[in-house]
Amino acid sequence: MRDGSVFTRDVKLGIASEFMASFQWGSLSILLPIYFSKLGLEPVEIGLLLTISQATFAILTIPIGVAADLYGKKRIIAVGSVMAGASIAVLAYLENPTHIYVAGLVIGVGSSMIYSPLWALLADIAPARNMDQVFSYSYSASSMGVVIASGLSIAPSILRSSFGFSELDSYRPLIVLSGLTTALVAVTTSLIRGEIRVKRGGGLRDRIIPRRSIRVLYRIGIVDLLIGVGAGITIPLFPLWFYLRFGLDENVLSPLYTVANLMLSVSYMISPLLSSRLGRVNTVVATQGTSIVLLALIPLIPDFMVVGALFVARNLLMNMAGPIVRAMVMNLTDPSERSTVSAFISIAWSLPNSATPSIGGYLLQYVSLSMPFYLTALFYAIATVLFYIFFRDLDTNGRRSI
Repeated sequence: MRDGSVFTRDVKLGIASEFMASFQWGSLSILLPIYFSKLGLEPVEIGLLLTISQATFAILTIPIGVAADLYGKKRIIAVGSVMAGASIAVLAYLENPTHIYVAGLVIGVGSSMIYSPLWALLADIAPARNMDQVFSYSYSASSMGVVIASGLSIAPSILRSSFGFSELDSYRPLIVLSGLTTALVAVTTSLIRGEIRVKRGGGLRDRIIPRRSIRVLYRIGIVDLLIGVGAGITIPLFPLWFYLRFGLDENVLSPLYTVANLMLSVSYMISPLLSSRLGRVNTVVATQGTSIVLLALIPLIPDFMVVGALFVARNLLMNMAGPIVRAMVMNLTDPSERSTVSAFISIAWSLPNSATPSIGGYLLQYVSLSMPFYLTALFYAIATVLFYIFFRDLDTNGRRSI
C-alpha cells in the first residue's frame, strides 16, 4: 500500500471496513450453532434462526441497494453496521428463543445495509484505472478477516481450560467482539470523503431499475446465476463429501480450509498482475477454466493428499479473479446505480446458491459421490463461456458501453 496515488486515505478506510465487516462471518458461522446448541436450542430452532437472518438479508438486498444510491451509501452502511453489531453483541446474552429470533432478524436487516453499499462505495473512491488493484486488496483483506476470526474460534476452549470460564460464558467474549468489529464499520466509512452522490430522476420504477447499466447487469447477472446454481450443488457439501469419501472430520478439514483461505487471500493480490498482462476477460477465463478441470478431476482421485492439493488449487483459481470481475462491473456501471447493481448481482448469485444444496445432497445420497462435481463443472463451464462471449470486446483498462 505504498502507492499513494492508488491507496489513498479513503481507499485504506474502505479496505479496513471490508476487513471488519467480514470478521463476523469467520467467527459466528463456526461458533453460533455450537453456542446455541449448548444454550439448549434444538437443531430445528438453530436452523430457523439462520434462515430468518439469511432470508431477511436476501429479501432486503435490492431495496437497500436502491436506498443507498438515493440517500447515500455511507449513511446506509453506518446505520446497518450499528444495527447488526449491536444485535450480534446482545445475542450473546439472550436465552429466550423468541428474543433470539428477533435479534437474528435485526442482524439480517443490518447486514443487508452493509455489503452491497460497501462494494459500491469502494468503487466510488477507487481510481478507475486502478480499480482492479483496489478491489484485489479489498478481497484479500476480507478473506483475512474470515481467516483470523476462524482462527480465534479456538478461544472458548482456551478460556474454559486456562481461565475457568463456564461453558456458555466462554463463547460470549468472541460473539461480543464480532459485534464490536461490525459496529466499527460505521466509524471507518463515516471518515470516507469521496462518496459519489448522483441524483436519479424519474418515477419509482426508474429509481429501482438501473436502466443506465441494464446491459451489464443482465449479462453479469446471468453469469452469476449460473455460478450460484453450480456452487450450491457442491461447495457447501464439500466437508460432507470428504467425510463420506475418506472418513475425514473437522480435525483434518479445519486446517485444510484454513490453508485454502490463506492462499486465496494472497492470490487476490496477484490477480491484478495477471489482468495487466492477459486482460481482464482472459484472466477470468483462464483461471476459472483451469479450476473447472481440477473440480472434475477431484472425484476421480483415490488419494486424499492429492485431492487436498486439488481442492486448494481449485478454490484459489475459481475465486482469485473475483475482484477483477467486481472492478470491471463497477467500472461499467453508472455511478448513480452502483449500489443497486451490486444488490441485483448479489441476489442473482445468492438465491440459486441457497436453493441448490438440496440437489447436491440428493445426488450424494441416491446417485453417486461424483455426480455433483460434474454437474457443478457443467454450470461453471457454461457461465465461463458466456462471460467470454458477453465481455470479450472490453478493453483491459478502459470503460466501454456494452
